[in-house]
Amino acid sequence: MKNLRNIRNALPWLSGLILIFAMIAFEMFNFSSTEYALHDLLGNISFAGLEWATILALAFCGVDFAGIARIFTAERGRNEPQEVKLLLIAWLIASIFNAGLTWWGVSQQIVARGVSHPVLPQSLLVWVVPVAIALIVLILRIVLINTFTFTFEASRRVHKVMPTTR
Repeated sequence: MKNLRNIRNALPWLSGLILIFAMIAFEMFNFSSTEYALHDLLGNISFAGLEWATILALAFCGVDFAGIARIFTAERGRNEPQEVKLLLIAWLIASIFNAGLTWWGVSQQIVARGVSHPVLPQSLLVWVVPVAIALIVLILRIVLINTFTFTFEASRRVHKVMPTTR
């Protein structure tokens, strides 16, 4: 019985670790697909030894992490500062733009590799598969960040309600 309780108590930590791993893997894909698409669009232009594609891909990842960090520091309710709303708008715009870059990168890979399907023509594959992947990336980003938000808020409420005992 005690072992079952220990496992039940460990599940939130395990879920949190899996969520963090998923977010890191997601950002790795986000960075590489964004950099690939931007490199395809912008070429080898660089600033201070870094390609523009790399700089902008890092900026997109930075906006995601800034949004997550703000979740843990923001006030809730009517006292929420204006910058939280502006950060949300910036994050949403960057997420939508990033989904477009994901679409571009995946569609360019399908064309470059000459991917074919026995039923679907390549012209349809170039649109359907990249759009599906871009939408999945956009939805996953929103769901993952919201999961962080809800999990943090729930743990914050639990700690306010339950006094710590020693």
